[in-house]
Amino acid sequence: LEHAWPSMRAFSVLHFGARAELCGAFGHLRHQPACQRRLFRMITVPPFFPDETFNCREIQQRLETERPIRIAYRGLAYSAMTERVAVKNVLTVPSVLALHRTGEIRLEFTNWTYELVDMGVCRPNFAIEGLCPWKSVGTTYGVNTMQSRAPKMRKRSLELWASAETCLVLPGDGGYELRLFSMMNLGCIPVIVYSSGATLPKVPFASQIPWHEFAIFWDLIHPRSEAQPEQALPNRGGATLQLLNQLLALDREVLAKKRAALVRHAPVMGWTERESCRPPVDGSIPRQETALDLAIRELALRAQFPGYTAGLAQVWMWKVPTVSMIHSFDEDLSGAGCPNGYPSCQAAQNESYGDVCWPLSQGMWWRCPVGCQQLRRYPFCVGFPVVGGPAAAAGESELALPPCRVGPRCREVHAVDADMRLNGFPRPPRQPRIMILSFSDRPKVRALAWPSLKRFCANRPGRYYLELHTEPLLDPRDFHPAWNKLAFIRRAFRMGELDAVVWIDDDVVITAPDGTDTLLDAIVERLFSDEGTFALLSRAANPMPAGPQGPQPFEREIFISTTVMALKRGRNARSLIIELFRAARRLRWTRHGGSWDQDTLALHISTQGSLKGFALLDPGVLYADIDDSRGGSRLWKPGDFAAHLVGIKPARRRARAARNILQAAHSDHNGTAIAHASGAITTTGAVPTATIITTAAATTTTTRAATSGPMPDGTEPQLQQQQQQQQQQQRQASAEAENSARLDEYVDVGSGSCADAMGRVFDSLWGVPFTSKECKAACSQSPTCLGVNIAHAERGGVCELRFA
Repeated sequence: LEHAWPSMRAFSVLHFGARAELCGAFGHLRHQPACQRRLFRMITVPPFFPDETFNCREIQQRLETERPIRIAYRGLAYSAMTERVAVKNVLTVPSVLALHRTGEIRLEFTNWTYELVDMGVCRPNFAIEGLCPWKSVGTTYGVNTMQSRAPKMRKRSLELWASAETCLVLPGDGGYELRLFSMMNLGCIPVIVYSSGATLPKVPFASQIPWHEFAIFWDLIHPRSEAQPEQALPNRGGATLQLLNQLLALDREVLAKKRAALVRHAPVMGWTERESCRPPVDGSIPRQETALDLAIRELALRAQFPGYTAGLAQVWMWKVPTVSMIHSFDEDLSGAGCPNGYPSCQAAQNESYGDVCWPLSQGMWWRCPVGCQQLRRYPFCVGFPVVGGPAAAAGESELALPPCRVGPRCREVHAVDADMRLNGFPRPPRQPRIMILSFSDRPKVRALAWPSLKRFCANRPGRYYLELHTEPLLDPRDFHPAWNKLAFIRRAFRMGELDAVVWIDDDVVITAPDGTDTLLDAIVERLFSDEGTFALLSRAANPMPAGPQGPQPFEREIFISTTVMALKRGRNARSLIIELFRAARRLRWTRHGGSWDQDTLALHISTQGSLKGFALLDPGVLYADIDDSRGGSRLWKPGDFAAHLVGIKPARRRARAARNILQAAHSDHNGTAIAHASGAITTTGAVPTATIITTAAATTTTTRAATSGPMPDGTEPQLQQQQQQQQQQQRQASAEAENSARLDEYVDVGSGSCADAMGRVFDSLWGVPFTSKECKAACSQSPTCLGVNIAHAERGGVCELRFA
């Protein structure tokens, strides 16, 4: 830049987000020559993010998506950040809190574990409260350091701004932050909040870009009503509530105009060359101006004033978007002819009075419509005298001016009420804030299950927060690792404003098909829809132990499982966790090898004598076992939400079972056989889905083809009967394989394994109906397929694929 433009040597370039020049924010310092020189020498420029291109076509595409959130903000809020604290405190207003919880607005303040535990250092009192592990007392809690949290925070912020119509831009301890540009790139209308006399909105190229066309400016300090100026100076809290009510009343036509202006002006914030979205000129697409072009232009403008003799007004025109701030002050955002902050127009009933605009917050004075002059007395709102008109020529007083009327546009606007049809929880298309938790102290087990959990959340962006922990919160000398389940749930509710917390054991493999979400459906339909329900559990195949005193009559009916469970926010969920810890300590179950949190919960339900507050789902809805050694289990099948790897040992067999069910879950269900490299499930569209059978004595995992309708839940045959039926079907198919090249000699070498005439041991996978050609084609897709066998060729064929 200095080589191409020598004047560059006289300037400094201030990166947007660098610490502000405080001298420009206070009136007693603005007039000092040193302060003016520093302000004049600095140029505010946009940042450069490689993944944010400010492409006008991409911004337009983002604006075409549905945005269920009306107002969004996400960031920290320390006591020194007065504007942010004002926004955070407004959540104590019941109407705003209800809108926040139902999802119309999202005001997220990320003061989570890192801030609550003394900037990352774990103290004994924090460990007692369950905020950090006991083993980390006196050290930095590494799981929640800023380095590990920053990528997750940014990802969540981008998801939030991409789903919102308007986004708050609040000053921090270092001036305005980089979030403004991310909001613009994602198509969210920025609402730039400031406090005159303390903070000023420093934006790039204030004299070259009409910021008011696509942004909204809001002063938390400036008195907006001239009715009684001595009483019209609102506090920050009242002005913040007034702002939120105005944004909720934003007219759709006004929003559409600002979005169109955002598409026009946002691309100049990018630094890379690209095509413009403007109409072609002489058959060619015009070049898109970049931030470099505007920076050079501003340098050229300032170079006209050597010695920095520009007046104060000229300096501030370049530094602060004063013109845009004035425009935004009187902008009609509600479409009712009223200025910013006063969306409701009250038409005068008396012809001698003018129309009046009111805010939607109590304790605020009125203002006159846009283009009207405000008086303290009758007729209150009048028009401005026309230059050269009769009133101006006669020198009449302002009382002689005609009342100011808006006309047909004048209409009353009412405050937006929260949608409480789901008991204060978000209704679709708004997304509830749900966290999925899992803890594991078994590296080999979590290596099998957690990748599927990460993939499940990644395929549903913005729907779940995922936290995976390998370090226990509880002291292992006092608590069995299973009790960390309740400890992490308790901490999650305390750390963030969540609607629900879902726990998933570390040996659960998520197999939900793409495009479906049984978990969210169950939470919305069973947990949120019932006001009295606060816990979502599954029915277990076997009863839980009833404790040392023996089962009571009610206890025999308690078959519950916490393998996959969900709790929703509220006092009842927190009280339940506290009570379970108390009961376990009384029974000394915290270290008991056979009675853990699940057993304590069953005892708690027995003690209260009812299932009040608990919603129980049938086996197989949230998860299904793949082992039937305990008897009566609902076995997993493709299409289920998750598979539970319980009861499978050793680790080698567990790993193979996990691989098989994942391959079966992602197979084609439209009648095409898919041969997998590991010899896993093959499914067809003509018969009910195959069921995996895993036994403790077997060394392989096989499938049994269903030849009739699906069996009801809980009526699966016992393991021995399943083995006998499978072997019988294989022998029948072998006897009827008339089209096979040679007959196989079936030798029973263990459950699920066979050997052909050449002595090769294989696993057979069955599916119907297939022609001979289709069966061979399926085998050719996998290099581990040894061959095929076809029975009943005249009726379409039963295809048997054989894998090593």
